[in-house]
Amino acid sequence: MPGLIDPETGENYSYLLDETDGLTLREAFEQELEMPVVIQNDVKGSALAELRYGHATGRKNVLVILMDWGIGLGIIMDGKVQHGSSGFSGEMGHMPFVENGELCYCGKYGCLETVASGMTLSKMAREGILSGQNSIINDLSNKEIYRIETELIIRAANKGDQYSIQLLSISGRTSAKGSLSSSSCSTRKWWC
Repeated sequence: MPGLIDPETGENYSYLLDETDGLTLREAFEQELEMPVVIQNDVKGSALAELRYGHATGRKNVLVILMDWGIGLGIIMDGKVQHGSSGFSGEMGHMPFVENGELCYCGKYGCLETVASGMTLSKMAREGILSGQNSIINDLSNKEIYRIETELIIRAANKGDQYSIQLLSISGRTSAKGSLSSSSCSTRKWWC
């Protein structure tokens, strides 16, 4: 799941915690499902999958960037997925990126996610369509503005829609700038 996950305690600290029952999130799931449960951050899970079965197989040091509704960074060092002291390593989407920027859902201003994430990409597309931007995005969403999501923008771009291509280009450049500023790799490559 997304958010600040501590796999040791089994908690997600990004969301409202209901501590009235005294159970961790992991314990609550285990109680409900009657089976063992592991709580893991989504990008760290992706990094583990890449390490074991994907592009990172056999590599020692890799950065795995996941851009979905948010932006996360999975860090593989010495062949192991890094969690940090509290399980919060790789939260690059919430690093300050724009001075005096928009309020992020995390409570800070100007986070990378506010200018380059799937959520932001969809918001930019909806705002553009509402302001009269010419794009097939509107037709692909059946003129239902709330249905405009990242997948639909990518589909429109693959059909040659220039507005969608422009949005993806802006988002890609901004994500790359954020990735490079958070990267410790001297070669500045995605796979180090």
